[in-house]
Amino acid sequence: MQSDSPKEVSCKALDPIFHYAKQNHVDLNNLILGTPHELLFYLNKRERIEWAVWCKIISNARKYFSALEFEEMGVQFLNSGSYLVGLLPAFFLFSSTKLVRILSRSINKTSTSMFSCISQKIEFVTANNVRITVILDEGHEFCPEFFFISKGYWGGLGSKLGHKNFKLNLQIKDMKGIFDASWNEESFIFKIKRGL
Repeated sequence: MQSDSPKEVSCKALDPIFHYAKQNHVDLNNLILGTPHELLFYLNKRERIEWAVWCKIISNARKYFSALEFEEMGVQFLNSGSYLVGLLPAFFLFSSTKLVRILSRSINKTSTSMFSCISQKIEFVTANNVRITVILDEGHEFCPEFFFISKGYWGGLGSKLGHKNFKLNLQIKDMKGIFDASWNEESFIFKIKRGL
């Protein structure tokens, strides 16, 4: 955790963890033990931290939360209404594969601005099935909770769009997470809503 290391993670990415911890009466100071900054620094959304600091905070959080609870962090944070900026990219990603091919660079920028040490690849498997592969850069500590939180958040976004039987499956392999999103054929009414 050297100070000259690249600051690859926005402190905004800590919001789901801190929000969930508060909901479950976990002292946030316990989550930042052994990290280089005070709590006020981490609460400043304009600041950035090293990936190693993010991993240390996650490591501290493992004492309090299970893998399923890390996934729930993403869902609860989305439902809190605190950060809905992903709703528009998710609308295109999980609704219109023709349009998302044009907008895929913008969608990738939204995620990589939060975590500059990850890259994404979007594949359109069928009309109602999208595969998003999220890859952690080489040389970085592996942190599966990153993928669990992402699954909760992206799964929650997909569900908010109103698709029937929306599903988001996660497979973690090596340094990457493979998210497979699928849903039922869109109804005529849903297509009208989308057009509006």
